[in-house]
Amino acid sequence: MNLRALASVAVIALAIFLWLRRPSSRGIAKEMQLDVKAGRIDYKGITYEASWSDETHRFEGDLRYVGRAYSGDLPLVTHDAILTTGDFSDPKLVKVSPLKNGSGSWRAKSRPDGTLVALHFIPSNLAIHRQLAGLREGDTVEIEGMVETDSRVDASNGGYWRLNHSNHKLVLVTAVKKR
Repeated sequence: MNLRALASVAVIALAIFLWLRRPSSRGIAKEMQLDVKAGRIDYKGITYEASWSDETHRFEGDLRYVGRAYSGDLPLVTHDAILTTGDFSDPKLVKVSPLKNGSGSWRAKSRPDGTLVALHFIPSNLAIHRQLAGLREGDTVEIEGMVETDSRVDASNGGYWRLNHSNHKLVLVTAVKKR
């Protein structure tokens, strides 16, 4: 293959990579426009509608998993986490798999005491995004925010996003504290 053909292939490959890559979570948080009272979040010309709780919810525990999340159906979710208490926080007692496509699993030799919840985070602003991006597995945290109440978000482009498990929560995060 000659140099000109190789350069053409490289340019095409780079263009495809740039077109297919996910937007940065910081860029998403920066571009979102929130109107929580109306239940709307606008991002890149699409309006996402959800039913948010009136009161703030607090989630406390140990992070057994935290990572970057991305779904083309709901790009507003920038991070996923598995938050645990009790036996679920002990890796020797309970094996927890990372979330993949929003789902995960756990295994134990006997029924563990405590709680395990999968949280899907939408940062309410850039400062909250920075705090979410700084979380690490093993951190003990307190997360506050509004919870989506009917497990569904509808998009103005006809798409939707739905949680199918009762121990999964979509949280519009307003505060993050490491303990």
